[in-house]
Amino acid sequence: MKKRMKAKRSQVGLITVVLIILLVLAAIVVVWNVVYGLIKKSSEDVRIDTFQNTIEVSEVKFVDSFAQVRVKRLSGEANITGLKFIFYDSSGASSIIERTDNMLGVLESKEYKINEREINLNEKKIVKVVVVPEFGKKLGLESSVDSIKDTRNRFYNGGAETGNISNWNFASVSTEAHSGNYSFYEVGGNSKTVYSNNMIEIDPSKTYYEEGWFKSNGAVKSRIYFGFIPFDKDKRAILSQNVIVVPNTQTTLYETCKSGDKIVKITNGANWVPLSYNSIAFYIDDSGNYSDLPNFNLSNLGITKITSKTGYWEVEFGTSVGFNAPAGTKIRQHSAGGTYMYHCARGFEVPNTWTRYNATISGISKNVEDVYSPVGTWRKGTKYVQAMILPNYQQDSNSTLLVDDIKFVELE
Repeated sequence: MKKRMKAKRSQVGLITVVLIILLVLAAIVVVWNVVYGLIKKSSEDVRIDTFQNTIEVSEVKFVDSFAQVRVKRLSGEANITGLKFIFYDSSGASSIIERTDNMLGVLESKEYKINEREINLNEKKIVKVVVVPEFGKKLGLESSVDSIKDTRNRFYNGGAETGNISNWNFASVSTEAHSGNYSFYEVGGNSKTVYSNNMIEIDPSKTYYEEGWFKSNGAVKSRIYFGFIPFDKDKRAILSQNVIVVPNTQTTLYETCKSGDKIVKITNGANWVPLSYNSIAFYIDDSGNYSDLPNFNLSNLGITKITSKTGYWEVEFGTSVGFNAPAGTKIRQHSAGGTYMYHCARGFEVPNTWTRYNATISGISKNVEDVYSPVGTWRKGTKYVQAMILPNYQQDSNSTLLVDDIKFVELE
């Protein structure tokens, strides 16, 4: 009885093994049919060496308004007829740019230059670039890179290469250029302020670089100022009087002042100075931290007289104070200096040859007394900036100026 049961188990085991073998053979047949079909289709429609080609993206960098993508072909003999460049921004949006190229040989490197406007990703930060080779109408293996050096110029149309004054309020453009085909042109007179329309957000902890190329083009050399208009987080222009503190002038209002008053009574005016470009700043931080800066609670400019009285001082204006505040309000004296920030050029005469003016900017001016000339730093509270040029400053039509290649980039 035991022998018969053992023999029966052996038969069952043998049958199981046979069934497994049959299933494996059947699976092999199915897989072979699929693979054979793919091979057959590949031999008819797609060259096998298409899938043996490797395109390496060796470098991607943004310079001025162009993406420069360097690729290298590592292997394969198929004739590459084109490349697809797929750009992805930080939001996940993508843009596909095609370039026709049948000259990329094995181990050959080539750089492709793509205009940023062609990419058209709403100026979002590009975080990844994928390159896919084409062989006729067939696609090969893709290669990608997310290590991107972004040195794009933050000033749109900084070289006038649109052929017009887009983004700027220059008078016109000229075909005499430092580079490319055009430059900006401005005739003297009226102390005009030229600025970029686009307002750029900055991070004061980072380092930025601004430059521009200038050339006098008239009978008299042009005199220029070149730098920035700074703005706070609410996009209010930060003028010099918003941040320039006259030291040791903090005090309080002795009496309530009204906008139309010509004389303001203050508690202590011993260190106050009567100057046409001085004013009163209201609601100040007198702790020494200057947290009220930039202070936009300002009187009119033009303090003409400071007079000591019994128990208080009088501050007299040429017109009126122009501000309402109650008695006891904390105040100090402010002063107006250079209206904007002239980092790159301050009243310089421009030669009759193309000349570069530039500066590097980082950090916030720590000593408020030095804000009048904040070399290499931003005014306190700066969050946004515009480019600013005073061309042919206080000059007539004998002074004309050419401007080209205005650039603003974030440095690494």
